[in-house]
Amino acid sequence: MAPSRHRYGMRLRSLLTVAAVAVAASCATGSDGLASVRELVPTPDLSPRDVVDIQLRALGNNNVDNEGVEIAFRFASPANRLSTGPLERFAAMMRGGQYNAMLEHDRFVLAPTVVRGERALQRVAVYTQRYVVVYDFYLRRQTAEPYIDCWMVEAVVTRGVVPNESE
Repeated sequence: MAPSRHRYGMRLRSLLTVAAVAVAASCATGSDGLASVRELVPTPDLSPRDVVDIQLRALGNNNVDNEGVEIAFRFASPANRLSTGPLERFAAMMRGGQYNAMLEHDRFVLAPTVVRGERALQRVAVYTQRYVVVYDFYLRRQTAEPYIDCWMVEAVVTRGVVPNESE
């Protein structure tokens, strides 16, 4: 079973790489950067870092149909969805104050992931034209169907906002 799971993990990593290239290209060409990540769903092969990367790439390429928000919502844990959902409420929350930078970012930088047992912390610096916002993504490996062993986001906390002076 391990070799099969390993091959699946390698294919998934390849898909993530293709998705990252497509998203980066879409920023330059204006094409639909969500095309290659539309089908991604939580799987045990995704690391906490992968999950946050997928969410931020999707949110940064959100469209009028909120497809990016919907992709990000897929990776919110069931407990998180209960407090932030349904999808329309989650979308409104993303457009509001502290989370809006995720929709408007030019780029983001992921710090090293801290994993302790079934919990993980992924700190991210999100760069917009005006601000740099630091978020902490708290993830937990899920224990209930249909997400057994999948890393999903439990909460996101804003740690700080500073002017973007890199321009």
